[in-house]
Amino acid sequence: MNYDFTSLKDFLNSSIPEFQEDIWTFFDIAGVGYKETALSNVYAYYLSQSYNHGLEGVFMKALYRVVSQKDNKKSHLLDDWFEWEATTEISVGNGRIDILLEETSREEHSFVIIENKLFASLNNPLEDYWSCTDSEKKLGIVMSLQPMKTNHNGFINITHKEYIHEVQQMLSNKLLEISERDLLIIKDLIININYHSPMENSNKEIFKFYDKEREKIKAVCELRDEVRNEFLNAVNYLAENVMKSELLYKKAKNYRMIIDKENKGIQLQFFFEYDYKDKPIAIALYGYGYLERNKNKILGKKTYFGKHKKLGLECDMEAEEGSWFNILSKYYSLSDLEYNPKNIEKIYLEEWQPAIEDLKLIVNKIKK
Repeated sequence: MNYDFTSLKDFLNSSIPEFQEDIWTFFDIAGVGYKETALSNVYAYYLSQSYNHGLEGVFMKALYRVVSQKDNKKSHLLDDWFEWEATTEISVGNGRIDILLEETSREEHSFVIIENKLFASLNNPLEDYWSCTDSEKKLGIVMSLQPMKTNHNGFINITHKEYIHEVQQMLSNKLLEISERDLLIIKDLIININYHSPMENSNKEIFKFYDKEREKIKAVCELRDEVRNEFLNAVNYLAENVMKSELLYKKAKNYRMIIDKENKGIQLQFFFEYDYKDKPIAIALYGYGYLERNKNKILGKKTYFGKHKKLGLECDMEAEEGSWFNILSKYYSLSDLEYNPKNIEKIYLEEWQPAIEDLKLIVNKIKK
């Protein structure tokens, strides 16, 4: 493919909008990041007075604040709550209430009925939910990722982000009182809500940028793939035609591993786009199997590899837990290859083949 390098260089020097980092929370790890019931359970846990987390005041006051901002007339229903219960999944009529809050300290109980929405549309029987109690002191809330109409006079809409923002504001005064466990959970809750909420202006700018520059972005990606593939093809050739050794992970995107033909425990690994100190290529020598089982003896021969440091090979000798350990490694820029991937053969012959031969001598001595 022919590239307009001047145009691509100008493009790469342009200002690219920042985007929201993809952070995995325990919700994502557990596979419940999109589950309304999981989010309802977390909300109910911290709204409840039945658990020893001491944060029910934070979540209840945050709810009061955000309701006041939405409908000040209805916020009085949350005034002076002293004792209350939080229950989830209450069956009523043709549906289930996600969270039901009930103030129990007065003769006439007060209720907050919460319908929790993430990605589904609002087609719930709100009238059935509203009729779960005859009390006139009740408030309905539809929590959603983005604003939506409730189509019921008893229900108001607040977004998860609006609610969690108030929680976050109130937590700033309680950081020393919160246990590390609860702090971790709430932090992941905040990240999860913010991640799934509608994109901010900064993310919109990313879409605008991509829409405007998509042809150049495509060209840059194709250029990267071409360079990477040329390098990995050179490693394939090295393994099969120079070293005449077994090549593993031949279809891997950024990685190749060559098994020494004389000693299967000697592995030479190649990484592309490793990005260590602006050097995208990494080569590492590993010990496996018999070498790993005798790694302490090999580690004792550390000085044996001293001469290879003159070539820039780092004597890591990391005794990893598992079936392999790192012996030598070095990082390369494309200029080290003189911008020709075929020069990986020259680097192997000058730097890595001597190191492998020395390792074989050590192994032979240990076996004797």
